[in-house]
Amino acid sequence: MAAASRARGGPAGQLCHSGIPKPGERIKARIGPNLFTKNGKPVLMSGSPSVGLVENIVQVSTSLLDFDMNIEEAVHQPRFGSAWGAKVPGAFFVEGHMDKSVLDYLNKHDAKYQLQNPWNWSNGSFDGIYFDESGLAHACGDPRRSAQAFAL
Repeated sequence: MAAASRARGGPAGQLCHSGIPKPGERIKARIGPNLFTKNGKPVLMSGSPSVGLVENIVQVSTSLLDFDMNIEEAVHQPRFGSAWGAKVPGAFFVEGHMDKSVLDYLNKHDAKYQLQNPWNWSNGSFDGIYFDESGLAHACGDPRRSAQAFAL
């Protein structure tokens, strides 16, 4: 385990940034809860307990809201973003099943990135509920962290 990881309290401390709280203290965790509305009604509610939470919330929400994917399709798309643990300074991670045209674009522009296995936990865990145009709820938990989500 790296010294920086130990200083934050190990794997659990990585989520809690300031380490594991002492009895009576609050957790300072990044979970990224969010709510999108349309015409005053909820459309998407989600969160992410991960080091890549900002990147994955933006990517999955954009796929859902701007590209009309269903929630499972959006959650299962290849992701990029997190730089936590990258071996190349200044690089970000790209999941290995990313479309070749994206990798070609990154290479053409000399982007620093590091390929990682598909569905890697460090690129987030998007867990959410999406309401379609008819108001029917659809849920998806991210397989990157063995999550589950249910819409009732």
